[in-house]
Amino acid sequence: MKRVVYPSSLKEVSGGLLTNCYDVEEIVILSKDIRFTFGMVINGARSLKRVILHAETPPENTDPSAYFFWYVNKDAVLYVPDESVYLYKQVSFYSKFAKEILPMSELYE
Repeated sequence: MKRVVYPSSLKEVSGGLLTNCYDVEEIVILSKDIRFTFGMVINGARSLKRVILHAETPPENTDPSAYFFWYVNKDAVLYVPDESVYLYKQVSFYSKFAKEILPMSELYE
């Protein structure tokens, strides 16, 4: 499996969204109203190239010891809504391990 799509109905992730799925290259999170309550969200995805996160406001993370990316491909890029790039860059939960946070409009250029 190279691509994983999570539905817009997903509202909460506790204990990780994806763990040790080494061949996944793209993750799409369609939910615009999601929060992360515990653990590393994406852990051990060595082939990951991009995550496309549709939430306009950076989803809340209630675990101060967690990160959005953990042991993933160091070149993985986070794509977010164009008007939200600045907001995501201000939150270390997202910015600390993502190589770049880019607008979705640049996704398939």
